[in-house]
Amino acid sequence: MLPGGFLLQPRLFVRLDVHLTMHKIFAVLHRYECVFRVFGVVVVAASATVAAAQEQPPPPLPPIRPATGPATVTPSGRPGAAVPATERFATEPAQPAEPYSASAPLAPPPVPMGGAPVVSAPAVDSAPLAVGGSFFTRYEARAGDLPAIGDRQQFTNADAIFYRARMSFSPAPMELAPGLATTVYFEPQASGVYDQGGELSDVALNLHQGYIQVMAPFYTLQVGRFEMAYGDHLIIGNVPWHQTGRAFNGGRLQLTPIKNGPWVDVFVTLQDEGKIPGIDNSHVGALDHYLVGAYGGLGPLFGPFDFDVYALSKIWFGGPTSEEVEGVSASHTDPAMQLTLGARVKGARGDWDYRAEGGFQVGARKTASVVSEGFIAISDPVDVLAYQLDAEVGMRPQTGLRLALHVFLASGDDASTEDKAESWDQHFPTAHKFLGLTDVFQGRSNVMGFAGHAGYAVSPAIMTGVDGHVFTRPETPEGTDSYAGSELDFTASYKFGKKLVLRALYGLFLPNGDGMPSASVVTGDSGLQHYLEVELASTFP
Repeated sequence: MLPGGFLLQPRLFVRLDVHLTMHKIFAVLHRYECVFRVFGVVVVAASATVAAAQEQPPPPLPPIRPATGPATVTPSGRPGAAVPATERFATEPAQPAEPYSASAPLAPPPVPMGGAPVVSAPAVDSAPLAVGGSFFTRYEARAGDLPAIGDRQQFTNADAIFYRARMSFSPAPMELAPGLATTVYFEPQASGVYDQGGELSDVALNLHQGYIQVMAPFYTLQVGRFEMAYGDHLIIGNVPWHQTGRAFNGGRLQLTPIKNGPWVDVFVTLQDEGKIPGIDNSHVGALDHYLVGAYGGLGPLFGPFDFDVYALSKIWFGGPTSEEVEGVSASHTDPAMQLTLGARVKGARGDWDYRAEGGFQVGARKTASVVSEGFIAISDPVDVLAYQLDAEVGMRPQTGLRLALHVFLASGDDASTEDKAESWDQHFPTAHKFLGLTDVFQGRSNVMGFAGHAGYAVSPAIMTGVDGHVFTRPETPEGTDSYAGSELDFTASYKFGKKLVLRALYGLFLPNGDGMPSASVVTGDSGLQHYLEVELASTFP
């Protein structure tokens, strides 16, 4: 260990302790040799670009965008207000609705990091700090024995009050060189469920997003913790309805070679560091789990509609899963990589609109791990061959009214092929907006069905909707009914001005005794399941 230190200010001395040994440094260099080579090429190319830029007037900077779905770009070029995180239902009939209501008109795709119109470099007299916020309080009640997805399982046959208080801060961009600027985006939040009141303590304040952003005319780089939301959130979404939402840790680079043209996002995010209690993972990357991918918007090349393509890969590193004990050899697991390829199209023609998204998965995957007394159970890599399709066609027979038909299919495991995984891995979607708003149906895997949606704008401030789903299971045990259940949802919202929304949802889910519960839902009553939520939400600016 090499101690060292340096003086930052009078009376302030920061001591640095370097813990890396030389063999670990060489291991890192060797493992990521190809990455460093690519980085070197990028640095050389960037240097040439900056040198060329210094010989001519700098081009305008692209907009800075918080990594949250659709975003507004302020005149100063900083991240604008994030998507109102609680807009699960449309509240503005005069404009396309946000994509969190199945009965609402289809929403425009989220603006990519550099996909909005290019704005000029920030003005000298622009505000030094942009501030935004998202706040809501929501009452939820469930009656029935089937659990909901995620953290709602503990509120079966119960009620709860959820909350969020989120603020965002972004200073004016700082110019690094002609055509090159940087800023930061900081978004802390407090979120959770109210369980008691009047106590002498406060809820915790955590980091939801926090990243450095570097901007140039043809690329934008984000490094840190950020949200990702692509297309209709079918494969990657930020789950804005949830009190906490979803964010990723890593880096993301967007390439925008043509102004208002096609764009490509390339990202690397960490899913699991691979630490196991009691296990010495002595080499770099042991048991780590990553999500890497590329998502591109190619619509501008073909016409006035959206056309996206993507390639996503989940990567599991190998490593030890147990220590040697009393002569019993330590166990190890092999690496695995699953590849997901998909495409999405979305557009409108007259009073009709449409969207479709499909994909398939190949490679190998590992199942979830279980830690118990220093031992982790990880399956050997299993070959994957899976697919999914989701499509919708809508029409507007009169002003304020939209009717739509929606079909969906995601493959499930075939019990006769134990050496293959045919179930679709849904990745990180905003799932409940596609498979029923009660959140009873468990994930986009081994599911096939259809839905009908109707949305009507009573006035510019009042939106109503009705959504109905029918679910079946493509793969079921022999002698079991494939019909899983049906759901009916009623929604309404009232908008007070521009930034305050009151909304309500009442949903009914009728499960089938054979198809529901399934392997992904615990055994429970097959009777009617009820769900109610009432929310008051505000966003700014």
